[in-house]
Amino acid sequence: MEKQPNLGEDGELKPAAKKNNIAICYATDEKYAGLLGVSLLSLLEHVSPGNFYDIVVLYRRLSEKSKKRLESFVQTVPNASIRLYDMSAYAEKYEGKLMVRAWWGIETWFKIFLAEVFRHYARVLMLDVDTIIEEDVAKLHRTRMGNQWVAGCRDLKIIRIAQKDERFRADCERKLGLDEQSMRKSYINAGVLLCNIREWKKCKVGEKLLNVALDVPEGGWRFLEQDVLNRVCYEHIFFLNQAWDTYPLDNEVGDNDPEDAETWRRAYEMPRIIHYVIGSGLSKPWVNPGTPMGERWWSYARKLPYYEEILYTNICSILRGEMNKKIVELANKLAEPGKR
Repeated sequence: MEKQPNLGEDGELKPAAKKNNIAICYATDEKYAGLLGVSLLSLLEHVSPGNFYDIVVLYRRLSEKSKKRLESFVQTVPNASIRLYDMSAYAEKYEGKLMVRAWWGIETWFKIFLAEVFRHYARVLMLDVDTIIEEDVAKLHRTRMGNQWVAGCRDLKIIRIAQKDERFRADCERKLGLDEQSMRKSYINAGVLLCNIREWKKCKVGEKLLNVALDVPEGGWRFLEQDVLNRVCYEHIFFLNQAWDTYPLDNEVGDNDPEDAETWRRAYEMPRIIHYVIGSGLSKPWVNPGTPMGERWWSYARKLPYYEEILYTNICSILRGEMNKKIVELANKLAEPGKR
């Protein structure tokens, strides 16, 4: 592999600090690079002295503008660094083999290669771009997870769907090997994931994940790498406090199992990481500022030097959506008998 900048002389990624190194990883593409800045800013506003925050951004294609912008976030934070790690070799090798969707590109699969990329680390915290951090992640990074492969929060939204939708439940059992009880007990969200790299290497977890990911079932992976992680890591999961992966509330929470609903409400009252998942009644805050807990996301976005760019993109997206609606309405009218 071609030597990358900001790495050691041997071209490999190694801990940025010898002591109290808190390894954090994101994956992004050009489209989401600016939005990643919101999560980064929130993370860096909750760092503690005595720790070093070793942030690595995995990418395939990024403009020079986006690279410089991301690297600039730590200029005023002495105990943090940001390094960019080019995953093109992995992307090119598996493009067309790993399933993608319109809104999830090859970057979503970078998680399964963590043991190779972070081979010199003991553990790494993987965060999705659509998160904001409200607590020092060093506390999460130091979770005592024993020899479990991953630590994460149960995905109460997906669990709720599995409880209510028989076809969805059957699909999960066929593809993931998880029945309703197993889903409720152990299905986790992959947006906040603490990975035990030592165990991944020892148990060849990365190889297991890749083999399963490449064996695409009929109908495909519904939630891509999240489904694969749950299928492979079942029975090797340490469950985190739900506050570390808090979803905005929507109209589904009241339908959950009462115990799960209460767990969700407690997390909502004091979230440590807010994760803006999409679902019934929910959209990303940069798409709809009125989405639940969206004001927290915008409170950080407002501090960015390119805040106006985010606003402009948001407004253009809304206008395009409205224009498309009008075009569809007009086309439908013209298609009516006697309208031509």
